[in-house]
Amino acid sequence: MQDGANEPAAVPVPAAAVTGPAAGRRDALLLGIGGGVGLALGILLTTGVTATYSFFTHTLPSTRDSVQVFNELNELRQQLNQLNEERKLKEQEKEEAMRQALNAVASTVRAADSGTPGGVSPAKKPGGGAEGPPVEKPQDPFADIDAEIARLEQTQKVLNKILDMFSPKSKEPAKDR
Repeated sequence: MQDGANEPAAVPVPAAAVTGPAAGRRDALLLGIGGGVGLALGILLTTGVTATYSFFTHTLPSTRDSVQVFNELNELRQQLNQLNEERKLKEQEKEEAMRQALNAVASTVRAADSGTPGGVSPAKKPGGGAEGPPVEKPQDPFADIDAEIARLEQTQKVLNKILDMFSPKSKEPAKDR
């Protein structure tokens, strides 16, 4: 083995490239070009990001509109709840009136079964004639259908209000749908 086998081979280096006033000017020129290119790329990148941001923020709906829609839907929900409560109260009043009528009929039937005490006369018709035991009037078979139609019409009005809120403002609101 030789003693010089582990040493790297010598590479010739030009003397003018390493030292001298020309090397300092070249470095300064490269530094200036790099700074100018970096500044230009920074400006372009900033402008691109700003343009993209403004494009998407003007395209997407703002959260203020979302909050307004949410508030309007909340008001509609409250109106529907109020309508449902009113409907339940009407149904309860109707049931109470029915109970009172049935109690009146039942008491009349009980009085008739036990006999009429001491000159109590039977009920009179509005026309003036005496009436025997009360006869139940046949229930209107279309009353339930009429009530359902009224509820559906009310629901349709509420849904039309919702549609009107989400339709574009340029359209004329539909007259009574």
